[in-house]
Order: sequence, then structure tokens, then C-alpha cells
Amino acid sequence: MGAYTWTHVRIDKLNKEQIEKCINHAKMLAKGTSYENYSNMAWNDALKSWIDFHNKERDYFINVCGLTEEKLSTEFLTRKLKRELSQHKLKLKCYDMCLSGEMSIKEMLKKTHQFKYGDFIILKRKGQHYIDIRTEIFRNYEYCEDEFTTVDSLINHCRNCKNEQFLDYSKNDCEYEKWSQELEDKVRKYYTEIGDNNFIVTFG
Repeated sequence: MGAYTWTHVRIDKLNKEQIEKCINHAKMLAKGTSYENYSNMAWNDALKSWIDFHNKERDYFINVCGLTEEKLSTEFLTRKLKRELSQHKLKLKCYDMCLSGEMSIKEMLKKTHQFKYGDFIILKRKGQHYIDIRTEIFRNYEYCEDEFTTVDSLINHCRNCKNEQFLDYSKNDCEYEKWSQELEDKVRKYYTEIGDNNFIVTFG
């Protein structure tokens, strides 16, 4: 399938547009979950559907997922659904507060306990958190294990890639091409605006 370009930006260096894209993508993910469906149902109906699902898939949960009988009891499942729905509603509320400027993305991640796992892809390096901004200006098809944190290191790596392995997403009919001065200028301008050490770029 080939590699993609992934850009993570330090969360305290995100601009307004990047924040909006991150949050809107997270909202889309959250609203596509079963918890969104359950939250729009009457409690008794949601609970019945939740318990029926776990009963129907009991063998899978025990034999594949390793759940105990206790964790499939009505009492445990009831507490878990209440907890998950509360967390789901809190996330959506905090997402909207981020979009309105009432809460920073860092405050939101802390309040919703999503620094390690959740609706965002986050890297932690040297005590700083970097978040995947969900949009890219180019693709490099070739895998690389290195992480690039400066404009020059990123460009020097791309210059050494000799094949037709780049897509320029700013073009309407983009096709794979070799690294070019035109693409280099776009990449340099884009990442210079973010700033050295304010981003992590990977190809994977």
C-alpha cells in the first residue's frame, strides 16, 4: 500500500485552522460510535440493547477478549454503560468548548483523559505532546523509520528519494512524481510556518 506522510504538531503551537480540523475529525469519530446511538436512546432501551449485545456475543467476549463472567454481569455492564455514556457526552461538550475558544486543546485532552488513547493520535517526545493534524500537503510513498523535526532534515531526506514517489495534494489531478523544486518550495514554506521542533513528520 505504501507509506503516507504524517504530521504531528506540538499542541501548544497549533493554529486555529489546525485545531478546528483536529476537533472536527474527533467529533466525526465520536459520533460514529455505538455510544452516540445509545446516548440518543431512552436509558432503558439503551441498556437493554447493550446487555443483549453482550449476551449474544458472550462466547466471543470470554474466549477471545478474555472477559470474566463478572464483567459480563448485568450489574457490571450497567455501570460500564453509564460510565461510557458520561465520558462520551463529556468529550462532545469539551470538543465544542475547544471550537468556541472556551477551552484549550491541552485542557480538553486532560479533562477527557485522551493523552494516551482516544479520538486523537498523539506522540510524546521530550516531555512535549504532538498531535496528528489530520491533513497533509504531500505524500511520500516510501517508508522510513526516522522522525523529522526540522525543515532542513525533512527536505534533505526527500531530496535523497530518487523515485516517482511523491504526491502534491495541492494539485487537482496529482500523480506520483519525483521530488521537484516546486514541491520543495511548498514543503519548505508550509513547515517553516509551523517552525523547527514544533512538528514531527513521519513516513509510515
